[in-house]
Amino acid sequence: MTGQLLDLTRGRLGGGISLDRAQGDLAQAVSAVVDEIRLAYPGREIQCETRSDLVGFWDLDRLAQVVSNLLGNALVHGDAKGKVMLRLDVTDSVILTVHNAGTPIAKSDLDAIFDPYRRSGATPSNGLGLGLFIAKQIVLAHGGQISVASSDDGGTTFTVTLPWTVESSPAAAASRKEGSGAPNGSSQLSLDL
Repeated sequence: MTGQLLDLTRGRLGGGISLDRAQGDLAQAVSAVVDEIRLAYPGREIQCETRSDLVGFWDLDRLAQVVSNLLGNALVHGDAKGKVMLRLDVTDSVILTVHNAGTPIAKSDLDAIFDPYRRSGATPSNGLGLGLFIAKQIVLAHGGQISVASSDDGGTTFTVTLPWTVESSPAAAASRKEGSGAPNGSSQLSLDL
């Protein structure tokens, strides 16, 4: 709880949440969070589709916090008998979606769902209403966006979009300094968040 309140303060007053980026595989980090959530919800079906080798410079702990929050919300607020679907894919950006069936989020709640201290009135919760606010701040700190769509027919889907550029990889930065192209004549793609 103290960490969430510090994140709230940083997000609102301190210029945003700070990141500790290091090279790592986002797909592995997401899979590890899914495995932990499955242990906490043994009777629930969580389907996870990830693309391998999403190596880039991320704050994996912070992004794991985003994934954990989105999955936790889907399990708590979604259809208790329905599956939760997480998909991690790459187009020209990294796209993470978390989908659940069940009662949609009220239209009156959608506009402010990422505001602090907001909780859906549909399902009681012990939380402070800071999880989605903090998730949004983490995504914004990575240069990304987060959105939600919710309807009777389509269920609820949270979408995180994170930028993907080659120029920010350590190999590209080193080659720009040296002016020699990619190291060892190879090309290397990396994700920049």
